Amino acid sequence: MCGRSYLFDRLPGAAGAPAVASFVVPLEDENARVALWPRIVREASGRVLVGVEATSSTSYSGGGASMAMLTLIAAETGREAMKAVLTIPWRGSALIRACFSKADMKQRAGACHDEYAFDGTLTLDPTVRTGAPHFIFTTSAKSFPGPVSRSADSLAAAPLRRKDVKWVKDAQCSYRRTISPDAASGTFRIDIPLPACDDYLVP
Repeated sequence: MCGRSYLFDRLPGAAGAPAVASFVVPLEDENARVALWPRIVREASGRVLVGVEATSSTSYSGGGASMAMLTLIAAETGREAMKAVLTIPWRGSALIRACFSKADMKQRAGACHDEYAFDGTLTLDPTVRTGAPHFIFTTSAKSFPGPVSRSADSLAAAPLRRKDVKWVKDAQCSYRRTISPDAASGTFRIDIPLPACDDYLVP
């Protein structure tokens, strides 16, 4: 753990009274930006789920990258401790310089950066109407120009044509998953393991 942030269940009172419950958000990057997910899920049991988005970013020569993880945290009445119940990739983007000369610009048809974009969406499963909530997690990943990869040298590929200079969907990293509650642990489980998708999710 390189850094930490704190989530409290309420603001302190006028006299500085401590919060009833708090949670230490583990951060791999001590410089990560932390923000609250703009939704709250209230379970029938009285438990409340809130989300924390942690965003890390880095700069490169002529580009940069960022990624965000979403962690859902459960708070229950009468319990001082909150706990993490789900962590999923949330957003990712990268801009990688690909031209270093006029010859490179010609080979790349003027598209002098490889670009990557990843976005996640978490919604309640509308087919589940009783008991603990279930979620649907969907992602959209795409790259430009065409199916590029951060693990390959773009200039080693064949010259780009005008029709190649477009965004394309990454089928492997654009997926749909069902997330269900695990009654024994009080957390949530994903039905199918998630692909790594490092091109989008490694700053």
